[in-house]
Amino acid sequence: MYTGLTGALKIVDIIGQRMTVAYVSGWSVDDKTEMIDCSQFGSADTNKIAGRKSWSASAEGTVCFAENADHSILFERKAAGIPLELEFYLDVGESGKDSESTGTFLRGSGYIESLSLDLSAGDKGNISISITGDGPLDVYTAGTRIGSGNASEKTLEFFIKDKNLFVKGPLKYKNRINIDGDGHLIVKIE
Repeated sequence: MYTGLTGALKIVDIIGQRMTVAYVSGWSVDDKTEMIDCSQFGSADTNKIAGRKSWSASAEGTVCFAENADHSILFERKAAGIPLELEFYLDVGESGKDSESTGTFLRGSGYIESLSLDLSAGDKGNISISITGDGPLDVYTAGTRIGSGNASEKTLEFFIKDKNLFVKGPLKYKNRINIDGDGHLIVKIE
């Protein structure tokens, strides 16, 4: 069923559960790299190297405070100054697909910089949100991270799915992540 959403904005809670921020009709992400001039004195050419990276995002849609479509978490996180773990989906809306294995999305943590509400006579209430990124913005497609600003080769990602704890890591650790006889998770880094 078409819901009017071309993509989706999801918030990831502390235990890894994803909640679609309902009624978001559009979002945009701006991923920047600071360019540092390292031209040689007397040269007619300019030379640049990539410096620090930053990102920001915005989203807009119909404001809603109903059950299962609640925007109150946005106001709570802004008031408390708590970052959000966000996922910006390009090709997975409300279809119910397993987005971890089939979707294309951007993932990052950020702080809510501003929230705006507006209501016009005879119109629905609208909400706009601006987010400032905190750390890298990763790009995933078909469950594989295809770009990361500061990702380490030793990064392990833990997540919960169907009430089970899973761990993802670089392929070189494939045979180094095990459960011992006592049920403890063992990760051999070196």
